[in-house]
Amino acid sequence: MSDLTFESFKKIVAEQLGVDGARLSEQSHLTDDLGADSIAMVNIVAEVEALLDTEFDDLPFEDIETLGQAYQLVKAQ
Repeated sequence: MSDLTFESFKKIVAEQLGVDGARLSEQSHLTDDLGADSIAMVNIVAEVEALLDTEFDDLPFEDIETLGQAYQLVKAQ
């Protein structure tokens, strides 16, 4: 999954959540800071899958709190 940079992941998240990408950091809390819900996370994963032309198995997002953690989870797939 080396084709996915944090910057490209951040751009997808910003577009899906309708937030300014400049305010996103690895420490941004997905729900508290960005207002992401489970539907938003599904949409973000779908965008990443389309970008990388791949399909992920179920990703355990229930324990993920920050943007950096989400990126590392997706990147590890």
